[in-house]
Amino acid sequence: MPPLKALWWAENRSASTVDRDKSRWDWTVMLLVPDWLNHDNVEHARRAAARSRLPALDRVRLEGLVEGRCVQTHHLGPYDDEGPLLDAMHRNVIPARGPQLRGKHHDIYLNDPAVASAPI
Repeated sequence: MPPLKALWWAENRSASTVDRDKSRWDWTVMLLVPDWLNHDNVEHARRAAARSRLPALDRVRLEGLVEGRCVQTHHLGPYDDEGPLLDAMHRNVIPARGPQLRGKHHDIYLNDPAVASAPI
């Protein structure tokens, strides 16, 4: 099973960096799927899952992701401690390298989110 991924963003970037105001965040959670999987397969899975009455099933979709040039870092520790690192990337690292800050923040979760907030 590939790792869970998420795109997240906020109208005001400080909500996702310095302020960490999660009530103002928007999210897209993603799972990597094989190239052979198509929209018909997703629709078939959605119909099969409909019997379970999953609350967000109507928002499941198959979509590609092309990001282009990116800045990466590895954060180790609780998710809530990530804000200062992201703020430094937005204010210092990205401008120093020339690219403009655009697009959404892309997280790849390499651990179990249920225990991510526990000290390592």
